Amino acid sequence: MNSDYSIVLAGGGGRTVWGLSLLRELDLLQPQEWAGVSAGAAMAVFAASGRAEAVMDFFLAAAERNHANVHWGAWARGGRLFPHEGIYRATLAHALAEGGFQALQQAPPVRVLLAWMEPGHPKVRRAAAALREYGQRKKAGIIHGPDAPPLGLGYEVFTCQDAADAGEVVDRIIDTSATWPVTRLRKADGGTYVDGGLVENVPVRALSPAAQAGKVIVLLSRPTPTPPPSATRLYLAPQGPLPLPKWDYTSPD
Repeated sequence: MNSDYSIVLAGGGGRTVWGLSLLRELDLLQPQEWAGVSAGAAMAVFAASGRAEAVMDFFLAAAERNHANVHWGAWARGGRLFPHEGIYRATLAHALAEGGFQALQQAPPVRVLLAWMEPGHPKVRRAAAALREYGQRKKAGIIHGPDAPPLGLGYEVFTCQDAADAGEVVDRIIDTSATWPVTRLRKADGGTYVDGGLVENVPVRALSPAAQAGKVIVLLSRPTPTPPPSATRLYLAPQGPLPLPKWDYTSPD
């Protein structure tokens, strides 16, 4: 039986492991709904698949084999300069293997916030502006993004249980995590997917209206001295900076 709360996992790259680890430690893995963005969405999928421990072991082994975050030799031979997308995709696929996708289909809804750059806008200028706005919010300690997305950006919510197959889930998690040049930027109906955190890095809005109105546990990925007051939301954050670089795929420590 599901509990009477929902869980939201903020983005934050490798730092999102903290939130998943806390949920496992507290045995808070059967919410009414999950919501996540960027790597937080990946953590929600790992939890809902029931394969979080196997996934962490897989990723650590892959990181141990990967001796650099930039592969100049591979690039010179026509390969990828950055290994991250390949490792990320393989880790997501591992989560959904061996019954993981079937478990996800039976789990509470996992809702993923996707963002894209709308066609007809200067991509570099709009992306730079969105990054600047995100940085200003972070510096000011503002947790949630504005109700309306930055100019030139749009967003939608994808529910993983609606996926036709495991590959579609993998693609959507890569889309919400899209960070050029570390990952490729896929097309979205004429636009281009970008990291969903540029719209909302703490995606309570990705929950259904009923779940938003109920109890929500929000897992942040960086210290936050003054979370917004709320009678129905519990914000949990690490006490200090986490030694987990966002895109370091080399160290299993």
